[in-house]
Amino acid sequence: MSRHGKNCTAGAVYTYHEKKKDSLSGGYGLQKIRMSKDSMNEFNACCLTLQPCVNPVVTPDGFLYERESILEYIFHQKKEYSKKLKAYQNRMKKLSDERELGEKKIATSKLLQFKRCEDSILPGSSPRVTTSAEDKRSKEIKSFWIPTLTPDSAQGDIPKPDKATYCPMSGNPLSLRDLVKVSFKASVDDPKKFVCSVTGDNLGNSVPCAVLRPTGDVVTLECVDKLIRSAGEMTHPITGQSLEEQDIIKLKKGG
Repeated sequence: MSRHGKNCTAGAVYTYHEKKKDSLSGGYGLQKIRMSKDSMNEFNACCLTLQPCVNPVVTPDGFLYERESILEYIFHQKKEYSKKLKAYQNRMKKLSDERELGEKKIATSKLLQFKRCEDSILPGSSPRVTTSAEDKRSKEIKSFWIPTLTPDSAQGDIPKPDKATYCPMSGNPLSLRDLVKVSFKASVDDPKKFVCSVTGDNLGNSVPCAVLRPTGDVVTLECVDKLIRSAGEMTHPITGQSLEEQDIIKLKKGG
């Protein structure tokens, strides 16, 4: 067998021909193999728990969450904000105290210097001239074992914490009033499957869906285009309420 034989297995290098041959025979590296059905969540799965939602809510960006999970996540962000705010306030108070202490030291040093000058003016007194070595020695900490006199590590400025809470998927600001309750309509044949609230078509990752904000009904985008947007004035196909473009929230596919 020649050195460049296609079926040579003695080489230590995984050649391009061998990789192409394995891809054709076993499907390795193909997108349809990597992105199978098992690699995507169901369309009604929570973006945090990755489990089907029991009490689903949707954000204005179209991300679906279990109500309990997203509320716990928002409350956790608020707790972290409280901790950061307390640390920020303590840091600001410490800086203020250090600033006041520095101003007092400057005032005291000016007063002592003025007193020395006054004493030097009196008859029979000679002004005391301090050398740079004495000044340096006087500034050194002599009682370094006292906790109040030990040098502290320089801490950087702590930025003021942000009070807003953010969506874990989109990163946009998210509050409790932005969450919209979602009501899926179960299929008559299979209660585990869901259908469009208007047309009765099956829902899934392959079917683009949207949530109508006023009622939380889930409909297909085809229903939105043909029954809601086609009319001159957008109205809810079930209740007859007037709709705006922001009332139609497109659901993100699970993944």
